Order: sequence, then structure tokens, then C-alpha cells
Amino acid sequence: MPRSRPRERRLEGRLARDYERTLGRVAANVRQLRLRAKLTQEALAEAADLSTISVALVEGRRTNVTIGTLCALAAALDVDVARLLRPVRQSGATSPTPKVRPRKPGRAVEP
Repeated sequence: MPRSRPRERRLEGRLARDYERTLGRVAANVRQLRLRAKLTQEALAEAADLSTISVALVEGRRTNVTIGTLCALAAALDVDVARLLRPVRQSGATSPTPKVRPRKPGRAVEP
């Protein structure tokens, strides 16, 4: 019997903290690397074959990032995927970590 609604998975405790921390790392690293490369969100999206909205959602921590999206962004930024997952390096002249509201888990952006 088909389900009428997808089941939502609740993230609690350490899993929720790790999830939010990882989303934050990806968002901040993508933004920092994009700005360092002097790319707009539009230019990065074109280079990664993604929509501009997808790039904005990733940088704004408003979407689950698929492995395909991570690979596309890493290739467009000329870095390894692992670089997008590292703790954020704060380097004075580049943009600070984006300040955004925590997001609800569940939606993914496909490349």
C-alpha cells in the first residue's frame, strides 16, 4: 500500500548537532571558496551545472546537500570534496560565516 506522505525523520541530540555543524561547514566553505575565487553565485552555479537557487540554498544552510551536489561544487571550485567538509578557517579579509536560521531537514538539491 503506497504511503500518502513521506515519513519525516527527527534528528535529536548529537546527530542533530553533527547535522547542523556539517551543513554549516559546507555552507561557509562554499561561500568562502566562491568569494576567494571571485565568483558570483550565478557563476558558480553555471560552472557546477546547478541552478543559482541551489547554490543559494547550500550557502544558506537551507537544504540537504547530496553527494552529487557536493562533487559538482567541489569540481567547480577546484577543490576536493573533503575541503568542503572541513572546519571553517576564519581568515580576516574573507566573508564571515553566513548567519542564517537553522533549517528543517528533509529536502535535497539534485545536481
